[in-house]
This record gives sequence, structure tokens and C-alpha cells, in this order.
Amino acid sequence: MEVKNLKELLDNHIGDSNRIISYETSNLLSSGENYGSILLRIKIKYQNKIGEEETADWVAKIAPPIPFLWEFFNIPVTFKKEVGVYKVIQPTLNEFGREKGISNLIEIFAKYNGSRVSLNPNTEDVDRDAVLLMDNLKVAGFESKDRFIGFDYDCTKLLLRDLATLHASVIALKLEKPEVFKKKILPYLSKDFFFDAGDEQLGHFIETLKGVALKANPACAVHLPKVEERFLKIVDSYKSEAVPREPWATFIHGDLWVNNVLLKFENGKPVKHKMIDFQLIEYNSAANDVLFLLYSSVELSLLEKHVDS
Repeated sequence: MEVKNLKELLDNHIGDSNRIISYETSNLLSSGENYGSILLRIKIKYQNKIGEEETADWVAKIAPPIPFLWEFFNIPVTFKKEVGVYKVIQPTLNEFGREKGISNLIEIFAKYNGSRVSLNPNTEDVDRDAVLLMDNLKVAGFESKDRFIGFDYDCTKLLLRDLATLHASVIALKLEKPEVFKKKILPYLSKDFFFDAGDEQLGHFIETLKGVALKANPACAVHLPKVEERFLKIVDSYKSEAVPREPWATFIHGDLWVNNVLLKFENGKPVKHKMIDFQLIEYNSAANDVLFLLYSSVELSLLEKHVDS
């Protein structure tokens, strides 16, 4: 994959006083590690305002080239939502925090370096040339956990603490500054990830997932009918018009599991984390994020001992 007019995009966002010397791109992840987008690593050499050569390591997120995934993830809408998280929602929450005497209230998102929805400057519609630029978190020392094992006690505590801060900050902003919330937060939290349970492509998608599971572990066979039943119920739930209970409805990530969390460790202990992949954000109960995180991503032995606490 390549990004059209990438140098022009980088020039627009590297900083007015900096000049790009060269850049190179490569795949950030191996095939199959990410479904709703393509992630490219961009290594940039540039000259700063005093003439010194510096480097930057960024990530470019672009839409998947496969038409089914474009429709499945509703890319024209969900791409804009993800850009809004970095460009609008995080700065709004951090400004709210500063008003309360808290600097860097929300630090769990990657640094936003710029974006575009199209090469056409006269449109706001997302097309195949849409790009989101962020810092490369792995170069900054953040790493993924093994999704077949999950998070230990210390990681889980850290994630739940920061998740609570995010959920509560949005609720606080909503209650104290309802007009700001309606203008800068709520427009990005519509429920826009949907698909038709009767669709032929969806049926093919489910059968493909079942085949992959069986190939990976034949012992999964006994569980697959239940998995399919639950999956179809989830599909139906996305069509629901149920209104979340107030005043507790908030920003939810919607897909908060191992693959979408990166952690930084010091002396073997987690000290910071970053959330990624905000295509499924919506306005709903915080319990959605908490329960999904726990039951998709926490060590099984930990759930057995500590889930109530």
C-alpha cells in the first residue's frame, strides 16, 4: 500500500519551520493483525528551524482496500469519528481539565500529527485517499500484550483507572458545560457501525471466522454454534434504538481489548498505557467498556479471583 501525495501531507504537518529531507514507509503490522484499516510506519528525516537534521517516526492509518471491509466498518463515517477523537475530543477534555487545575487530564491517546479525508480540497467526504497521522507508539516504548494470555492484575488496575478517568471526564463536561459537550463531543458518538444480519456477505464472514477457529484449535468446534448465536445477537443490538440511562451515558471506546491497548513498563511494572482504534466509539453506558475489557482481555485466573472487586 502507498499513500498518494504523502510528502505534501507531511509538509503540511511537520511544522512550518521544518523542511522534510526524506521519508520511507513500511507495513507497521503483519497481515491479519488489523481489520478495519491499514497501518503504515513512516520514518521521516527533516531539517529543523535552526538547520539541524532530526528524525520523526509516525504511523499513517488508511482505509482498507477491500470493498466489504469498507462497508462493514462504515469507513466514510467511522474514519471521521476517529479523527475527531484526536483532533477535537482529546483537546476539549484536556482544556476542561486545565480549567479545573489538572494538566494532561487525558493522556491515553497517541499524539495527533494531522489528517485528511480526501485529496480533493473541496470535499468533506471520506474517500480512498483519507489518512490519519499519529506518533509511532512502539518507538516511544509502548508494547502490546499477548492476546492469548491477557492483562495481569497491575495492567488491569492501570487500565480501569484511566478508563474511569475518561468516562467520568466526559460525564463531568456534559453536566457542567452541556453546550460544549453537544458541539464538540456528542457529534462523534453516534452509533454508525452496523450491518445486516441477513446479508450474504455477513454469513460468509461468519463461516470464514469459524473455519479459522477450527484450523487454529479443533477443540473450538463444540463452542462455535454458541459463538455464532451471540455474534448475531450483537449484530442486532447495533440496530437497537435503546437510549442509554442518564446521567451516566458517556464516551465509550466500544472495542477495548488487548489489540487496542499498548502499555509502557518500568522495572517490569506498567506505568502508562495508550488506547488506539476509535472507529467504534459511541454514546453509551461505561459498563460496555468495562465488561468488554474484563471478559475479552484479562487473564482467566485473575477473573476467577478478583472480578467482583
